[in-house]
Amino acid sequence: MKKFFFILLVFSIIACKNSKIPKYTLDIPKEKMIAIMIDLHVAEIAIQEFLPDQQDSMKTIFVTQIFKIHKTDKAKFESNFKKLIGNAELNSSVQTEVLDSVRSINEKYKLN
Repeated sequence: MKKFFFILLVFSIIACKNSKIPKYTLDIPKEKMIAIMIDLHVAEIAIQEFLPDQQDSMKTIFVTQIFKIHKTDKAKFESNFKKLIGNAELNSSVQTEVLDSVRSINEKYKLN
């Protein structure tokens, strides 16, 4: 019985060493993803200043302009965002930078 568990342990270790965690590479550079996400956060704050019945239209306008400014589109951004979510380490790094920047902007301009 001990031999069985030893063999199982050896195969488990070998299997773990051979399994590769997929590396997610973004089609949009990390810095650009951060800039887009910051702009989207700021736009979301700005949208709150409009009347409720205007907010959906303004969101569409803002998001369209943000993607145009950054020379990308919604589909490409969403695809990269999904990849980002799939990579916990990269996602944590990006989210930290985005939130720090948004906090800084909020403090500087007293948004919210």
